[in-house]
Amino acid sequence: MREWKIPNVGEIHLELMKDLGKSTEITEKLLKKIIEGIAIRSANYYKNTDGHDHLFTYSEKQLNTAICPAIANDISLIFKMELPIKRKDKKRRGNLDYWIFYNNIVFALELKLAHISYNSKDYTEKKSVFEKFTKALEQLDEIEEDKVLYSIKDTNRVIKIALEAIVFQKKSEKEININENELKEIQWDIEDKFNSLIKEDKKFDKEVNFKSVWFPEESLVSLKPIVYGEYRMCPALGFIGHVGDVITIK
Repeated sequence: MREWKIPNVGEIHLELMKDLGKSTEITEKLLKKIIEGIAIRSANYYKNTDGHDHLFTYSEKQLNTAICPAIANDISLIFKMELPIKRKDKKRRGNLDYWIFYNNIVFALELKLAHISYNSKDYTEKKSVFEKFTKALEQLDEIEEDKVLYSIKDTNRVIKIALEAIVFQKKSEKEININENELKEIQWDIEDKFNSLIKEDKKFDKEVNFKSVWFPEESLVSLKPIVYGEYRMCPALGFIGHVGDVITIK
């Protein structure tokens, strides 16, 4: 498990539990840059909106506003979004969320976003996390690998990645005020619950081979009412992923 702090942003924990041979370091670096990019840009956006919002609060599409510049500025100028792709089932068509060419490897990335109340025992929220992750895996499995490579000649390697961001949050009708020590206790508890969530479903646990958590610093946690008239606190943003084998196309 790698752990590091970013000034004025918070602390990030990251672990890739997949041996990809020579491609392991490249893949881990790609994922690290994506997570860092989301954290840094979300922190900046929070400050620019005077604490009203985070980039990951509402939807997957909103999260793209952090991922796109992270890829373009920090990873690769050669990437595509919503790339039309042929499926193994010829009758089905769809788009690949992200096609990224990085260090002579094409990464096919499917992204999902889920929300969960960190102090809730509601299984419906957990079920939503499982279902969205499974959907991303299914979408990647339906892709014909050679079709992902058609627009570039400098590589014959593809790695598929299913990545799900999980917003840990608490909602309240009253303003939420906590100090740094209280926040640390909440974040430690969330990390334990995050790891337990992964192991709760046997199939889910088997498929997850990447995990990461961003713990925002104290000044970035509480959100002021903006749309629904409620206060929210987002003390952590978790990530789970499935990194596939390196596929070599002859």
